[in-house]
Amino acid sequence: MRSLFTKFLLLAALGAATWLIVLWRWYVMQRVVSVEDVVLYLLALPLGLFAFVLAMRWAVLRGAASAQAAAEAAATARTAGQTPAAQPVAPPAWPLLGAWVNTPAGADLEALRAALAEGAPRPAPDARLRDQDGLPLLSARIPALDVPAIEAALAATTGTPPVNVSPAVLRALAALAPLIDQAAEPWCQATDAAAPKPAAPRLQVLVHWPAAWSAAESEAAQAWLKARLQVLAADAQPSRPWALRSVADGGVALLREAIGHVEAVRAENQDGLVLALACHSDLDDAAVQRLEREQRLYAFARRPRGVMPGEAAAALLLSAQAPSAAVAPDAPGVALRGFQAACSEADRVQLQALLSQSLAASGLEAARVTALVGDAPQHVDAAMALYALAQASLAHLDAGTDVRLMGTLCGHTGAVAPLLALAAAWGECAHSGQSALAVSLMGAPWRMVAALVPESAAP
Repeated sequence: MRSLFTKFLLLAALGAATWLIVLWRWYVMQRVVSVEDVVLYLLALPLGLFAFVLAMRWAVLRGAASAQAAAEAAATARTAGQTPAAQPVAPPAWPLLGAWVNTPAGADLEALRAALAEGAPRPAPDARLRDQDGLPLLSARIPALDVPAIEAALAATTGTPPVNVSPAVLRALAALAPLIDQAAEPWCQATDAAAPKPAAPRLQVLVHWPAAWSAAESEAAQAWLKARLQVLAADAQPSRPWALRSVADGGVALLREAIGHVEAVRAENQDGLVLALACHSDLDDAAVQRLEREQRLYAFARRPRGVMPGEAAAALLLSAQAPSAAVAPDAPGVALRGFQAACSEADRVQLQALLSQSLAASGLEAARVTALVGDAPQHVDAAMALYALAQASLAHLDAGTDVRLMGTLCGHTGAVAPLLALAAAWGECAHSGQSALAVSLMGAPWRMVAALVPESAAP
C-alpha cells in the first residue's frame, strides 16, 4: 500500500512539473493547441517520464542487489575455503505456552486480534477525567472491572481498608486479577486420581509494579498477589511448588529476567515455568496530573505527540521445556526466539540493527515474517519509525493489514506495552501458524525486537 502511494505521488509530481513547463511555453509562444498536442504533451509525456524513472530505479536496485549477492558469494567461498563446515546449531528458543491480556480493546487475545484488524475502538473522550481546560481527556478505559472485589481483597490481606491505594492502582489490579487465574490454570489444574499426571514443574512468578506507585501501594499489591497465588496452589492436588518475586525497571527488564530464569533452569536440566505479570492504569486524577507535570499528556494544540491515558494487564507463561502431559498439553507450539533488547533511540539505523540481530539470532528469514506488532500509538514518532523499519526490512508486509499498533487502541500502558506486543504477536502466530515479530519502542530507554515462531516453521 505504501509503495503504491509513493508511486502515485511520483506520477503526480512528474505530471504537475510537465504540465507547468508545457503550458508556460504554449503561453509564451502563443501556440494554438490541438488535440494531438494535448495527448502528446499533457498525457503521453508525463507517463513516459514516469516509466523512465521507474525503469532507472529498477536498474539501479537490480545492480545493487547483484553486487551484494556477488560479494556475499565471494565471502562465503572464502569462508568455506578457510574453515571446515560446521554442523548447524539450532537457535535458542523459549516455549511460550500461553499469553493472556485485559485491555480496552478486548479482555482476551481473540477480541484484541479482531480489534487490531478493525482498528477500533480508539481512545475516546473520558466521562470522568478532564484536562487543564476542563475538557474531557481522550483515554482508553476497560469497560468492566471489579474494583470493589480488589478493595475487599486488599482489606482482607492487610487487615485494614486500603485508604492509601489510589483508584488507578485498584483498576490496574482489577485488570490483572482474572489473568492470574487463567495463566495459572495450566500449572495448578487438579490431577485426576484415576489417571495421574506427572508432577507439575516449579513455577516462578515475576511481576512488575509501575514505578509511579508508592512503596506502600507496591507492598500491598505484592501481598495481594501472594495471597491469591497461595489460594490457587492450595486448591491444586497434589501441591504445586512456586515462588514470587518483583522486578523493577520496566516491561523489557521483566522479560529479560523471565528469559534469564528459563535459561538458568534449562542449564540445570530441570523443568520449570515462568509467569511474567504486569499491569498499569492512568485513569485517575493523580495519574493524569503526573503525566501533565512530566509534559507527556496528550493535548491537541500544546502536545500533539503526547500519550493518551490508558490501562491494561498482561500475563505470559514461558517454559524451560516444550508443552508436555504435565503442563499445557494442548498449548500451541509457539516459541519465543531472537529476543533482542537494547537501550537506544528509536531511530532507523539502530532499529534496523536490532531487527537484523533478532532475525539472525532466531534463524528466521525476513520473508517468512507475516505480521509485525508494535506497542506505539499511531500519532507519535515511534510509529513512523516502525513503519519505516517495516518498509526497509519487511517490504512484503502490507502497512495497513500486517503492521499492528497496540498503542492506537490501548493508549499509554506503561510497562505492560512490551508484554502486550509479545502477546498479540503470539496470538497471530498461534492463529495463522506463521511467524510474527513483536517490537517495543515505548518503554524508553529500552527497545525490543522478538520473533514468535511456530514449531512447524522453526529452522
